[in-house]
Amino acid sequence: MARKLPAITYSRKNLWLMNWVMRLRPAPKMPDDILIENVFIPAQTDQARIRLRLYRPRSISAPTPALIWLHGGGYVLGNPEQDDECCTQYGRELGITVVSVDYRYAPKYPFPIGLEDSYAALAWVAAQAHSPSASLCRTSPSAGPVPVVD
Repeated sequence: MARKLPAITYSRKNLWLMNWVMRLRPAPKMPDDILIENVFIPAQTDQARIRLRLYRPRSISAPTPALIWLHGGGYVLGNPEQDDECCTQYGRELGITVVSVDYRYAPKYPFPIGLEDSYAALAWVAAQAHSPSASLCRTSPSAGPVPVVD
């Protein structure tokens, strides 16, 4: 499949087009068994607000472990909705809460803003924990899961 796709060079000149095309994707069907909601938290470095997309199993009312999901796009494009199916599946299969971060990306927001947004999400999730031994994990489609430990 990859051999049939055209080679694409990402640059400041065409990133706006890539993001625009990604927004044209139709919204996925909302699952009946997973609650999907958007929460806004403050950024740590400025007055911006960061959107977190939460995926929670409706059948579980107790606190659950959390998985922080960083969507693909190399901190230059993408959004949490592109991984709705994957995050929904993690929540369903593992019985956990998935927190997908809508971090700001370059070139409009230069490095390390996207990384700082991701850290703000981690700090927010840790503050929501009901127990000092709450389980956290961070993952992305390109880096894989990484346990978060103190």
